[in-house]
Amino acid sequence: MKVKLFIDKEFIESSGKIGVHPNDNTATVWLKIEDLINIIKEHGNEVEIVEI
Repeated sequence: MKVKLFIDKEFIESSGKIGVHPNDNTATVWLKIEDLINIIKEHGNEVEIVEI
């Protein structure tokens, strides 16, 4: 495991989308949170949903 990502449960339940900056903060890509989680897991990293 390289990275462990923690995502707030409330965030997932509310919007369903997240904006990310792939390698550069000059553009934003909007993804479904489920798609982002799948991409992270496909690269061998862990995702944990937490309640903050």
